[in-house]
Amino acid sequence: MKVKKIIFSFLIIILILLAYYFYFISLNIKSVEIKGNSLAPYLVSGDYVDIDYSYGENNKKISRESLVTFYSKVEGKELIKFVKAVPGDNFHVDEVNRLLLINGEYMVNTDDKLYKLTKQNIKMLKLYEKDLDGKLSSDMYLVFGNFPNTMDSGKFGPILRKNILGKILL
Repeated sequence: MKVKKIIFSFLIIILILLAYYFYFISLNIKSVEIKGNSLAPYLVSGDYVDIDYSYGENNKKISRESLVTFYSKVEGKELIKFVKAVPGDNFHVDEVNRLLLINGEYMVNTDDKLYKLTKQNIKMLKLYEKDLDGKLSSDMYLVFGNFPNTMDSGKFGPILRKNILGKILL
């Protein structure tokens, strides 16, 4: 009788471990090394992050300030950036101060410093502001690094939801 209890307990533990293992496999999580410093000082080249690629496979919600990975046709590779504006958000380029307003508030980086736009950023974002009447459509996101002169929406405009491959887990 005692042996049966031990065997039963052992089988229960194995089943729990197997369920736990398959649950995490199904999440499609992959550890990736950061290459580049567009997210510094938040993340720097050589840091590792876990990416949940299930965000790209289904329509899990992506919120403002999330870190996402997406395929950039311009760069021909995956990039990781902060989501600064989500579908339905209003955006406006303040050319005089070289700043981007999202829903009436100036965009800041992870250090709460104003994100100064370059001339190239202003030119690109003004084109999209005009074309979209300053409002992101239901499948568009603005993504940025932590400072200007990075490969982000300031250089290539909004990204589409279908191009988001995953969300970084921190």
